[in-house]
Amino acid sequence: MLYLNNFLTVMWLISLLTLIILVLVLVSFILGFQETEQTSTMSYECGFMPFEEARIYFNVQFYVISILFVLFDLEIVLLFPFMLTISFVGLFGYFVVMFFIVLLTIAFAYEWYSGSFNFVHLKNSYRESN
Repeated sequence: MLYLNNFLTVMWLISLLTLIILVLVLVSFILGFQETEQTSTMSYECGFMPFEEARIYFNVQFYVISILFVLFDLEIVLLFPFMLTISFVGLFGYFVVMFFIVLLTIAFAYEWYSGSFNFVHLKNSYRESN
């Protein structure tokens, strides 16, 4: 019976949150400012007419850096639960986390060695190819 009460409580909270979300979306749709202009329906939605070709060179190194940041940031976030439960995991858990940290360090060293953080190298290689 205890499990049923917990299940019903969770289901009640999920239905309450679903109802709140639906109400908020409906209210924002009703009260929101809805005016469409020709420039807002264009593909860029920036308010002015495009004046040149959109297919220009863009350095993707910024995306590589942001993906690497997200990867390493998420991996560091995974260490926080270990820090909270360090007294419960024992020696095996400690060695598992040390292996994880060594693996992170090796991955970071590989990214550094491969030149993923070097913007000048990428810019010069693009100029040489054109």
